[in-house]
Parts: sequence; structure tokens; C-alpha cells
Amino acid sequence: MLVKATKEDIEQYMDFAYSLAMDQTKSGYPLCSDGVSTKEEFVEQVWKSFHNDYRDVLLFVIDGAVEGWIQFFYIEQDRYLQTNGFLINRNTEQAFTEFLEYACAHFTGYDLYLGFPKRNASAISFLQKTGCRLIQESYHDIF
Repeated sequence: MLVKATKEDIEQYMDFAYSLAMDQTKSGYPLCSDGVSTKEEFVEQVWKSFHNDYRDVLLFVIDGAVEGWIQFFYIEQDRYLQTNGFLINRNTEQAFTEFLEYACAHFTGYDLYLGFPKRNASAISFLQKTGCRLIQESYHDIF
């Protein structure tokens, strides 16, 4: 189940979410595991999502246990919706299904953009099965 995060939820699950963000098999873009991004930057981005009218954080809960969260932002005039934190510990397909249902209910007519590293096989597999279109394949190089 997806639940809108409260300030207390963010504080309680921040370290857990960061641990998921550091694992490319359980996270989406932007990557925190690039060796350059810091935990402080991650925390700052999360609080921006929480304190902005056009951003949000949803907890992903299974049987009463938080198994991750999904951060997203939208641009209403452009009908644009993008995740900027898709951090799921287990049951990625369920999280995707619920998020797509949420997006359809709250953002009808928007284009949804998602990004995942190749190591997140469960996310890639789900997206391929649902017929999502790959619009960009890139390398994440740091110099």
C-alpha cells in the first residue's frame, strides 16, 4: 500500500531509504551510489520533496512494514510526472503497480518518466512487461 509520508515518517525512515538508494538493485535515478553524491545531498533532496507543493514522498508498506518509498515531482502546465527516488526493498512489481494506479488517479493525462540502472533487474523487467518505451539508454560516468 502507498501512504503519503509525514514528517515523522521521513525522519524515521531516512536511513533506511538512504541504504536502498545506495543499492542499485533496489533504486532508481538519480543515483546516490555514484561515489560522488553524499548522504547530505540525499537528505536535502528528500526534504525538498516533502516541503514542496509539486513534489511528494509516498511510503510503500507491506503488511504494516515499510519496504521503501517513492519520491516524485510534477509540472502541472507541462503534464509531466517524474520519480526522483524509487527506492524499494522487496516486491518491486507491487510497488510499481500501486504507483501506476496512483499516478493514473492523480495525474491523468501526464507523461510519466522513470529512470533505473541496469542492475535493478526487477524494475527493468516490470517496465518491459508493461510495454513501457525506452527513450534513453545512457552510461553514468564520473570524471
